[in-house]
Amino acid sequence: MNQIIDANLLKKLGLLFFRGLGILSRFLLTFLIAKKISLDFQGSFSLVNTSVTLLVLFFGLDFYIYSNKLLILNKTKSVFYLKNNLVFYSTVYVILIPILSIIFSFNDFEFSLSLLFFVVVLEHLGQEFFRIYIAIQRVYFANILLFIRSGLWTLVVVIYLFTSENINITINQLLLFWSVSALITVIISFYQYPNIKNFFKEKIDVQWIKNGLKVAMHMFLATILLKTIEFSDRYIIDFYYDKEQVGIYTFYYQLANLSNVIIFTLYISFLYPKLIDAIYKNENQKVKSIQKEIKVKSIIVIVLLFIMYGLILPFFLEYINRPQLYDYQLVLYSLLTSSLLLNLSYSGHYTLIGNNQEKKILSITFVCFILSLVLNFVLIKYIGIWGAIIAQMISNACMFALKNFESNKLARKI
Repeated sequence: MNQIIDANLLKKLGLLFFRGLGILSRFLLTFLIAKKISLDFQGSFSLVNTSVTLLVLFFGLDFYIYSNKLLILNKTKSVFYLKNNLVFYSTVYVILIPILSIIFSFNDFEFSLSLLFFVVVLEHLGQEFFRIYIAIQRVYFANILLFIRSGLWTLVVVIYLFTSENINITINQLLLFWSVSALITVIISFYQYPNIKNFFKEKIDVQWIKNGLKVAMHMFLATILLKTIEFSDRYIIDFYYDKEQVGIYTFYYQLANLSNVIIFTLYISFLYPKLIDAIYKNENQKVKSIQKEIKVKSIIVIVLLFIMYGLILPFFLEYINRPQLYDYQLVLYSLLTSSLLLNLSYSGHYTLIGNNQEKKILSITFVCFILSLVLNFVLIKYIGIWGAIIAQMISNACMFALKNFESNKLARKI
């Protein structure tokens, strides 16, 4: 018994180490770009980073929602799901990359378009493997992969920025580091996949893929709307103001986003497969218990980050020595509050997924999207960054209230 406890404790500590190191490297990258390069560069890289995130969504079409839900309930078909996922994704790449290349060719970018697409494909595949390993409850290994994909290259760049006096780095070089880390992740993920030796024996099921696409499209549209809520503000800030303002906003957004990383890594990634499994088994008390745990743990993490940032933020700002940042310190705490509302909504979100209510999620997200877009365009024009924060807080509050209401309504029907 003690050996089992010790093994679990070691896994938890290992998980914290890898996630902590990845979080710390991204945390330091944000500070060092702002200090040693410029807020303009911070703003430009933020827009590239956001573009990669949005393109990954288009390449994935949220097909994982369909396949991973089935995987949670039937792990013996893991190779079948993987092979058919890869067939689907390969088809999407072949269709979308030429179309997007033509569209993007009309713009003058500060980076290589072919390198951007290379990063997007590898980042997407790495993300899908991460989700699969979470679904089969190999959370520890999934987070090692996540560190290699997103923490390793940032750590290399951080060491360079920290130790060099004359900084000479471009967006293309950052994308190149990123692509190498993502490629390593994909190779390891495939090699370690359960029963991968049977990969070529599994059949390609076109009908299964078509069924999955029908289900996934509702969640894909919802995710696009959600990411538009999350990221459109920085494009609108850039439209009305400049990249320095985007850099300031992004600087504090990255710090606040630490809460989302911690909450998902330590709690939601463990809890949501159990929540979906409990829903399918009609274990109503377990469902309520997991929903409550997601909310309580989210509140605890946000409160601890409020305290931590209250203690260390003044010292970091003094180290960075960018006077533009001092007047916006309250932005961080407002974004943390907005993050809390978003994470509270996940208890209802995964409950709706477990009950096959993807259409309901789409309708809720659409309402919040319209609200967010209107508020961003109106408020950012007149009050700048604070307009973006107010818009995000109101839309996340709406998301939490509606998803919580719908999931409670489901519970009353049972």
